[in-house]
Amino acid sequence: MTARIHPLDYKIDFNTGALRVAVLNGCWVEFRLKLHKHLARYLDGSWRLSEIQVSYRDGKIYVYLTFSKEVQLRESRALMGVDLNFNNVTFTIIDLNGDLVSMGVIPFRGLSRALHFKKLAEKL
Repeated sequence: MTARIHPLDYKIDFNTGALRVAVLNGCWVEFRLKLHKHLARYLDGSWRLSEIQVSYRDGKIYVYLTFSKEVQLRESRALMGVDLNFNNVTFTIIDLNGDLVSMGVIPFRGLSRALHFKKLAEKL
């Protein structure tokens, strides 16, 4: 079970590790988080905390924090087309004049393996 929670429906204090989530009738539920050290790089002010996901699995509650950041777009120098097929990924890169820069095929067995395992599971 997973719930996505809008930024207006929760409050988080990174100093104490407290997460408060709004529930029905103006009530709040408070969680104590175990914060990882690598999280500090997202708290410098350049990243913005957006929605969170709260999941319940195996008797534990997991909270996933999602951050977003404004980026400056650069002027395009090329265009890339990607085609995901059943057995491969095909890509083509052309410059803005329409000249071919690169083209290639990357073998991909993920979908065929997934289908194979699905068939095996159905036979059981």
